[in-house]
Amino acid sequence: MIENLSPREKQWKELFELINNTLARYGDIFTQGKEDFVLIDDYWWCECGYHDKTEVINAISSSNDAPQPCDCEHIHIIEVINPRAWSDDVQQEIRKILETSHKNWGVLINFQDGSDREVVIVYADGVETTP
Repeated sequence: MIENLSPREKQWKELFELINNTLARYGDIFTQGKEDFVLIDDYWWCECGYHDKTEVINAISSSNDAPQPCDCEHIHIIEVINPRAWSDDVQQEIRKILETSHKNWGVLINFQDGSDREVVIVYADGVETTP
């Protein structure tokens, strides 16, 4: 239920749906084993090390002093399976979404297509490449 979500969780869900709809216009996201893109459905991924939602929930429920999910960079992750499906047009549409409504978020693009392409992070104000 979206009304029970925190503001950050609501933003995550909204952005997830916008990205998913965009990817669906450019390639297959539904056919398991034949998809062009996979949008990772993992809200808790972040650079602080809390990669596992269960780990965070267990930590929070076991102690009042347990670490909370951090406020580090807000990220979605796209795994690109088919290199022909990813284009500047897809990247620009994602940037437009971020510019319009999710300026403090980024979308990490990880190429799982065997192409040795560098990881790209798309932000509202530009693109960053990581080795």
